Amino acid sequence: SRDCLFQDTQADGKSALKVFNRNRVNGVVGAFNLMGFSWNLDAHDYRDNFPGSSALPTLTANVKPADVEGLSSDTGLYAIYSHDQDKVRVLEATQGLPVSLPPNASDVLTVAPVVSSAAGKSHKTIIRFAPLGCVDMYNGGAAVSSVETGGAENNDDDDDDDNSGSSSIQVEARGVGRFASYASAPPSRIRIREKDSDGGWADVEFTCSADRNNDDLHVDDDGVIIVDFELPRAADGAGSSGSSVSGVGRLDDSEVKTWVVDFSWESNG
Repeated sequence: SRDCLFQDTQADGKSALKVFNRNRVNGVVGAFNLMGFSWNLDAHDYRDNFPGSSALPTLTANVKPADVEGLSSDTGLYAIYSHDQDKVRVLEATQGLPVSLPPNASDVLTVAPVVSSAAGKSHKTIIRFAPLGCVDMYNGGAAVSSVETGGAENNDDDDDDDNSGSSSIQVEARGVGRFASYASAPPSRIRIREKDSDGGWADVEFTCSADRNNDDLHVDDDGVIIVDFELPRAADGAGSSGSSVSGVGRLDDSEVKTWVVDFSWESNG
């Protein structure tokens, strides 16, 4: 990232290395504590940058959404997921998330633009939402292919007589395992179907948890809500809860499908 380009991230005792990349709809930042040895061009050997020191320094990387060059948000807000801490924060572009890095440690952070959708019959309730991806993978944000608000097909097979107070957001995702999203309010329903198939929608079980740590970093006064569910393997079918893939090896491509996930919020307001 720009703020560490001209820093000595192996020897100055204070600067973490931050690298970034872009996925289709979000970004990823890797933060690293590289303090210790570096290559000495004159001696053609490794040099101990902290000779006689009993311990290498612990660093703090200040990770900002703006670290991901070219990533924009229509709401001006971004959800950042820390893989190491398993925590989510909602920040503006130039706000920073302090990431503590002990010697030789690293963290991978997904940076997802927050979208908004109006809910309630008067459309006065604003839902803010950001899909974070398959968070059991280091670059889980790469699982997200697209995000659309208020898809017209969302209520094709609903039995409700009146959905005028509902709001919906659809996410296209490819992967298996734990899929997490930020939401400003818990959804009332999540459905899933396989993309480009004749199969219909199937409801999936999900959990919502409030993350209220470090309230000074939250844009939301009520804290951050994390929506968590499982993307199934292809063999499980869209209607099953799937099985966790934490710690499994390489998956066969036939086990991984592209899913369309529909998040909906109902309100009478």
